[in-house]
Amino acid sequence: MKPRRRVYLILILLNATACHLQPPDPASIPIDPVAAQGVRVTRRFETYDVFGTTLADLRRELIVKAVPTHRGRHAAVSYWDIRWRYGSSRVSASGCGPIGVEVLLDLTVKAPRWPDSTRSDVDESVRAEWARFRNALLTHEASHANLAFREAVQLAAALRRLRTQGCPFLNAEAQRLVKQSIAAIRIRNDEYDRATNHGRTEGAVLGRSQELRPAPDTLGTGLPVVRSQ
Repeated sequence: MKPRRRVYLILILLNATACHLQPPDPASIPIDPVAAQGVRVTRRFETYDVFGTTLADLRRELIVKAVPTHRGRHAAVSYWDIRWRYGSSRVSASGCGPIGVEVLLDLTVKAPRWPDSTRSDVDESVRAEWARFRNALLTHEASHANLAFREAVQLAAALRRLRTQGCPFLNAEAQRLVKQSIAAIRIRNDEYDRATNHGRTEGAVLGRSQELRPAPDTLGTGLPVVRSQ
């Protein structure tokens, strides 16, 4: 089946913040442990490096090195790619249906990494704030992954139930269901970012000073865009 790919851009505002937490292991960004028959998930984590020893340094680096997209630059970007396939079809009294349905969900997160965090001249308060910020950032990204995952589970179930009047119509009807799922993921991600102000209410903001806060359009809008292939 022709893959349907979507890119979700996460706008991370670089200003006020709060408590101190440790960041999760990027290799183990969680998804909901739902019994997902017929769903295969692949997770990838990519990083780009930011350097410096102060919060001001890090904010400058994030503004300069934020991930470029055709809708602006973003501190973190989440990608999801959803496809489906089946082994064969079978005709029954209820119609033609797919056998061996599998939904393939690829999740990729790209986020900043701070190699200078181990330098002896870095203040502990800066380390703690970066850890807190990165934890909140990755938690926000994981929530986006969960939204795509839950929809993939529902898509797999809908495809298993699918029946058409004839097998020649099977692929077209399945593609209609896939497009519905893609639209649903985009809507749910939009709603989630509106509810959290793109992660800001969850703490995905760095530093207490507003002195280096970029203009609203410096890092883009955080809205979803489409990449097709």
